[in-house]
Parts: sequence; C-alpha cells; structure tokens
Amino acid sequence: MADRSIAGFPPASKLVYVILDHEGPLTQEDIADRSMPSPRKVRDAIGRLRSIDVVAEGVYIPDARKRLYRLTGERRPFVGAGSVRRR
Repeated sequence: MADRSIAGFPPASKLVYVILDHEGPLTQEDIADRSMPSPRKVRDAIGRLRSIDVVAEGVYIPDARKRLYRLTGERRPFVGAGSVRRR
C-alpha cells in the first residue's frame, strides 16, 4: 500500500484507496459499482480518506450533483476516462 497513514483504517477504506489508485478519478457510484461494500460504507470510506487529505473531491462535469474523487497525489485531472460511464 502506497500510503502508510491508512494502515489502521477499515478494509472498505483500503479498498476504495486501491480502486482510486488503479482506476483514477471516479464518482461515489462508480466506486460502489467496482467494489463489494455498500454505498454507505463507500461514503464512509471516502470521508475517512478525505479527513487525512488522501482523497480530493471535484465536480463531475456531466452531472454537477455528483462529485468526482481521486487520490491527492495523482497528476491526472478530475475529468478522466474512468469517470465517464458508457452504456
């Protein structure tokens, strides 16, 4: 794990960290779709990671009601290929 500050966090927080590390910027819904925890646990995990400045929040351009999350150390912009849902 790249960031030792999350070592004591619950498994859901670590999973969200790994998903964002591999997938890049995603919405909360996209993170929940890619993981097993419930949307509530994903929301809690994002809150924990934001509280220690490991995750940053941005506006999701296609739907301003949603937020886009990424790791703070990433150089990728918030709008990325992983953030657009294809149907």
